[in-house]
Amino acid sequence: MTYSLDHVLNYSLVTIQDRQDAILKGSIARRNTLEFKPKPLSGLQRKDLEEKLPSRDIFEGKNKKELENLLAEKMKGKERVPALLFNQPQANLEDLRATA
Repeated sequence: MTYSLDHVLNYSLVTIQDRQDAILKGSIARRNTLEFKPKPLSGLQRKDLEEKLPSRDIFEGKNKKELENLLAEKMKGKERVPALLFNQPQANLEDLRATA
């Protein structure tokens, strides 16, 4: 859709803060991020998916594959915290700017 000027001009901007919040929402992703797993939402067990998805407003899906697809659709390509935050995933972005 990047070649569609209408789509590009009407697309809402996703900030670094938005990406951080999207990944850290939910206890399992937060735990995996703090353990420095590169993709905290991949390779989850069915039990973890069933526990995680309600925190992201997903209440359907019968098997693991459906649950993974629903999560991927909801995340829209967000798989990890931004690179600036990898070593400190819960850091405040304003604090990082002050130290730079």
